[in-house]
Amino acid sequence: EQEIIKQCIKGKVYELSMDKQSNFVLQKLILLLNEKGMTPITDEIFQIFNHLIYNTTGIGLLKNLVLTNRNSETRKRFVIKTIENIPNLINTPPGHTLLIQMLDKWDYETCKPMILEVYKDISKYSMMRYSSIVVLKCISLSEQKLIKSVCANMFRSDNVNQLVKSECCKEIIKELCSKLPKKSKGEMLQLLENSLANDRDSLSNDFLAELSQ
Repeated sequence: EQEIIKQCIKGKVYELSMDKQSNFVLQKLILLLNEKGMTPITDEIFQIFNHLIYNTTGIGLLKNLVLTNRNSETRKRFVIKTIENIPNLINTPPGHTLLIQMLDKWDYETCKPMILEVYKDISKYSMMRYSSIVVLKCISLSEQKLIKSVCANMFRSDNVNQLVKSECCKEIIKELCSKLPKKSKGEMLQLLENSLANDRDSLSNDFLAELSQ
């Protein structure tokens, strides 16, 4: 039975994944495969990963793999492919839900390389609707040492004055600060205040006051 299912799917994953009904059948068949039988199918999925992410049904197939796969090496490969495509995933409705699902369902150490990749562009991602949701999820999982490092880089950025005027970004800055112990929070707020020194207005003053509470 395993071999029959594998032969029915092999070489046809992309074709099956592009149609809503056949994609549904494909996902059901995948559930019937054991780890060994799934190997050539996951290999094929990784080969067409860059195509799947641009289609809602393709994202659905990837989300199914996130939920069903228990193999640590497959998860690492998935994370690597995801990192390569974060700019194309993080601020789209289906793409950001794939990232959130990975962060929800997989362990922190597996997802940490992806989290670090998101933090590289935290200033940009914090100012956009869907990507800011992913950033908040990353923050909720991160340890204090990493949070402090992220704050330091973010608060030194050239566009920090724009960050404190973005509602999405303000929520992220508040969440970052809430994760820090009192001393570290004070240090980071002082850094933010210094970065804003030449471009302070009533809105940024109000926000700084709110953070200090």
